[in-house]
Amino acid sequence: MSLNQAHHPGTDGVVLFYGERLLIFYDGCDLKLGAPIKGSFSGRVYLTSHRVVFIASRKSSGVQSFSMPFVNMKEVNIQQPVFGANRIVGRIRADPNGGWQGEAEFSITFKKGGAIEFGRALIELGKRACDTRRAFQPPPAYTPMDGAAQYYNCPPPAYAPPQGDPYYGFVPQHEAFSAPPAASLFYVGAPPPYPGAVSQNDGGWGPTTFIPQPTPPYPTPPYPSSGATSAGANYNSSDQPMSSAHAG
Repeated sequence: MSLNQAHHPGTDGVVLFYGERLLIFYDGCDLKLGAPIKGSFSGRVYLTSHRVVFIASRKSSGVQSFSMPFVNMKEVNIQQPVFGANRIVGRIRADPNGGWQGEAEFSITFKKGGAIEFGRALIELGKRACDTRRAFQPPPAYTPMDGAAQYYNCPPPAYAPPQGDPYYGFVPQHEAFSAPPAASLFYVGAPPPYPGAVSQNDGGWGPTTFIPQPTPPYPTPPYPSSGATSAGANYNSSDQPMSSAHAG
């Protein structure tokens, strides 16, 4: 997990790695972090092929962005309290050079619905990421040509709706999920430094040089989702990341 390393300077946009896919965008959530970071923040949450990324709506909060790779997460639960909005809780381990150290509890509250669908997709993606970890080869160190970080607008394959995709077609729909705002998705030339839901050779953008186009529309769900898990259902054990311990 990294702190304040996943946002675009000067904007409220998110920065992806080269080849990373955006699967779900949700505007209107609350993130609560336990010690050592400790705090509550409002903003946007992104579910990608490799991680969960939170972008705070207030730049003065001290936390502008918070990135949680699937392989660093554990004890992930979908909670449905009697009073209040549904939420996803768990624990996250810091990345080397991630801006902090240790582990922290987290909670993401979905004020407009969608926690069940988001949580199920997160757990399935996490399980797949842990399955690909054995064959994962860390990419070589990436150094921009001029020594400074360079940001580019994401090509359409980076944010195409996942429905019907051969790798991510299992990701559910919900009326609270929408297409990200224009000019809010960026990427750097470095590939992801940790495994994602598919192998390094599959599910990326491909070698083609893409011409930026308008964001494709996200399909409207045929009906509101009504399925739910039991409150506090535990999907993985306390000593394992999101892996074969998944009970879904």
